[in-house]
Amino acid sequence: MTCTRRVLLQTIGVGTIGCMMPACGENEGGVPAGKGVTCGNNLCLNLAENPDLQRVGGILFFTQAPGEKIFVMRVSESEFRALSAICTYQSCTVEWNSSERFDCPCHGCQYDATGVVTRGPATKNLRVLTPELAGDQLTVIIL
Repeated sequence: MTCTRRVLLQTIGVGTIGCMMPACGENEGGVPAGKGVTCGNNLCLNLAENPDLQRVGGILFFTQAPGEKIFVMRVSESEFRALSAICTYQSCTVEWNSSERFDCPCHGCQYDATGVVTRGPATKNLRVLTPELAGDQLTVIIL
């Protein structure tokens, strides 16, 4: 293929659109973004503002806590799980796979729904955070 000005501009255009696509609905984590705020060093969210977390199996992605990317899942009527979305191999953002696992798009690492490594090269599990429920408020403790 000859690299003409037209080919170059078409390539740049396709690349630019591809980079903008995550902003059009889903985010880096491959699931909808949740609504939350930073409260101290923690992430605080209201379940009424995050309807996906009102049902068992719901999962949302949060970036409101500075320097953090967090998945929050509802695993039962009374239990939530919160995991860092940062791959422990080389810090890429993992994505939720519809088959109940997290996949790292950078190096192929896989983690189960609890954050345990199921395929390397990662050797460390995803960081587990502590969610605390009080009424309709969920606080994810970040240490």
